[in-house]
Amino acid sequence: MESAHAEFHPEWAETVPMGRVGRNEEVGRTIAFLLSEASSYITGQCLTVDGGVNRPVGN
Repeated sequence: MESAHAEFHPEWAETVPMGRVGRNEEVGRTIAFLLSEASSYITGQCLTVDGGVNRPVGN
């Protein structure tokens, strides 16, 4: 499985709240959802697929 992990230093993965770097298929599934009929009522949202790296301060 490909992942962004190969592009970063291994210790960076430790800073991700989920404890690992995301896999390409995880991002792909998010994109597939947004392109599907299942997301037809979603408007004006920003989905961050990053394992919690960009979480709000204090959380």
